[in-house]
Amino acid sequence: GLAELVLHNCKTSVDIGTFEVVDKLVDLDTYLSTLIESGIRRFAIDLEWGAGLKLRTIQLAWKGKRAIVINVSDPGLIPTEIGSNWDRTVTILSKHLGRTDITLVGHNARGDIKVLRKFGLDLMSQFVKGGFDTMLGYHLVPGNETLDKKLELVAIRMLGVDRYDYPLRCWLKENGYSDDKLETLLYGFVPNEILHPYGAGDALCT
Repeated sequence: GLAELVLHNCKTSVDIGTFEVVDKLVDLDTYLSTLIESGIRRFAIDLEWGAGLKLRTIQLAWKGKRAIVINVSDPGLIPTEIGSNWDRTVTILSKHLGRTDITLVGHNARGDIKVLRKFGLDLMSQFVKGGFDTMLGYHLVPGNETLDKKLELVAIRMLGVDRYDYPLRCWLKENGYSDDKLETLLYGFVPNEILHPYGAGDALCT
């Protein structure tokens, strides 16, 4: 993704379809345990939100072009098991992602991680110690200073991926989302079948 391109000048292909969805606590714990046991220590992280900074999803991607979408709430901000048991979710995520040997990368990652810390999930050291912010890195590439920093546009420009955001943009248009409405509601009512591939695409491109 972008982190490999900016840090190592290594352009990788991105398969937007390679992701799984988890909305049960036991599945989340098992899935992350398996990843850690397999040696994965570096993750890209991304979040999707509804109104009032209510989480819809947390996305993680890792080497091998794989991703997981952690479904916190369904359309209308209806909590899943993971969202309804947030304290237990934080415990699971902290156990696996809060390890000292984990590093996180993200697009405007510091902002997302600051919000997660307010929700009880503190992953700041995993970002600060060896992590990377692709938005800041993109800004440092000569000629990019004045270009739009939105992740999907950066990915299209730098990685040559398809418009994986197209189904989302179509849904927003068909449902009368003006810029003001989107700013208010964010992605709180977007159907899972549209939001999850989009969120996974964000993490995979990071």
